[in-house]
Amino acid sequence: MASTQPVLIVSSDRSHRDTLADLVLKDGLRPVCCQSLAAAKILIGRQPFSAVLCEDELSDGQFDSLLREERHHIAAPPIVVISRREDWNSYLAVMALGAFDYVNYPPHTGEIERSLWIAISESRRSTELNMKPAA
Repeated sequence: MASTQPVLIVSSDRSHRDTLADLVLKDGLRPVCCQSLAAAKILIGRQPFSAVLCEDELSDGQFDSLLREERHHIAAPPIVVISRREDWNSYLAVMALGAFDYVNYPPHTGEIERSLWIAISESRRSTELNMKPAA
């Protein structure tokens, strides 16, 4: 993948943003970081992203408001929710709200990368489908 593919990282914790940005850079992608839902919504409105890595709880709210905002964008990027909660009920609740995936933080080796690449592949496929002319 080219390093021009931006991945939005949303976390109120600077060390988490830095860790996630390092993982994204290591995979040859371009991290764009912000610390709030408000900033994330502005960024998503201004430029396309291949995927979003978003913590479940932020200083100005929870990730689900970003999911609701995304529904208004035709080419909304998949959102991978990053959480410190490691339980099945949290996973099911997040997925029911429309997240692309749910990954624990700190992640197990390769877990975020795996989820990120699947999300980017889905984003690319969705973009290609939206670009095809109607039959």
